[in-house]
Amino acid sequence: MRSKALKETIFAYALLAPALVLLGLLFLNPIINLFITSLTNKNLIRPDRLNFIGIENYKWMFMEPLFWSSLVRSVIFTVIVTILSISISMGLALLFNINFFGKKVLFALLLLPWVTSNMASTFIYTLLYDYSNGVINFILSNVLKIIPRQNWLGDITIALGATMVVSIWYFLPFSILVLTNAIKQVPIELAESARIDGANSIRIFFSITLPTIRPALITLLIVRFAAVFKTFESIWLLTRGGPGDATKILPLWYYQIGFQSFRAGRGSAIGIILILMVLIVYSAVIKSFGEEAV
Repeated sequence: MRSKALKETIFAYALLAPALVLLGLLFLNPIINLFITSLTNKNLIRPDRLNFIGIENYKWMFMEPLFWSSLVRSVIFTVIVTILSISISMGLALLFNINFFGKKVLFALLLLPWVTSNMASTFIYTLLYDYSNGVINFILSNVLKIIPRQNWLGDITIALGATMVVSIWYFLPFSILVLTNAIKQVPIELAESARIDGANSIRIFFSITLPTIRPALITLLIVRFAAVFKTFESIWLLTRGGPGDATKILPLWYYQIGFQSFRAGRGSAIGIILILMVLIVYSAVIKSFGEEAV
């Protein structure tokens, strides 16, 4: 019996071997190289001065105030964008569960960010946020007269919020599709029985719909978190991390240190910390939700 089980185990690993080798080449190998580089003083301008310096890059990073401020901004940005994008998507998914005139047209329009490149979407928002000729300022100040004209991307107090709006808009389509399909899997009979028993729409949502779509919601939460946490292109194109350091989150700081300043060793240390943060959060989610998270 043991011999048969051993043969089956060896056969199973033999089948997995090609995938494991490919995984090692495409995923583990770059991470190992990144970690090794983080233990050196590698400079892209002076590769001849490469030396092993141990954890000095990590010491420098943890003593750098800009690391902690960028980390705080990254956490704030990730949490707000993730929660708002999923919440808005949930509301729209529930709306699309109802038949109404123009439903297909509205659904197609909401998918536009998904079929538009991030660069094109960001460029559109630079025009919308323009101080003098932007549509947003025109509507809010000239038409509705709610607030005076704002320098959305140049004001240190609102620039981060303005970049959040762009990210929320860009992440909506995927979340809407996932939640719309998940809601369609909710048994209609359960909702109808609950309604007959006197339950209102809110009670049905929290007692039937939400528990049913919980696995899809948890998976979406993980995917959104990972995507938002590594956001780079939109913020870089909108503000370059400014004004000042108002929108400088960790991925931007990583790029500036590693590629603009050519300090590959220090940049690699920041990259390793970014990977560890994502793994820690993902592990915490798996521990909290178990098999529903995978």
